[in-house]
Amino acid sequence: AILEGIGRENIPVNVFKVPETDVSYVLAKAWESAGLLIGMPTYEYKMFPPMKYVLDTLGHKRAMYKKVLRFGSFGWSGGAQKQFEETVKTLKWDLMDPIEFRGSPTAEDLEKGRQMGQELAKMVKAIPKKFQG
Repeated sequence: AILEGIGRENIPVNVFKVPETDVSYVLAKAWESAGLLIGMPTYEYKMFPPMKYVLDTLGHKRAMYKKVLRFGSFGWSGGAQKQFEETVKTLKWDLMDPIEFRGSPTAEDLEKGRQMGQELAKMVKAIPKKFQG
């Protein structure tokens, strides 16, 4: 649903599956991208460990000043968002409000995803080309 919203603005998108994709591929595209969409569930009150590694790597390589939207599921309670914000605070990312849902997303969550995906894409399009990557 979020990708549908981004698609409304006709901007290019790269999708990587973590942990299947080596972090080097994620880092290369994230470095040159003005916006990031991060899908990551809560795992035992924290970030999904393979995504934590990706985010730590982005921090180590100083992938700064991105427009960022995070979405993810949780079981009993959340927790990933707090750890996420702590992990990326030095990167000066412009974080949108996250989309979080228990278990599976509802129709309302999906519509919110479409709207926020489109909003993220509009924010990226508003950045002058010379600053986009």
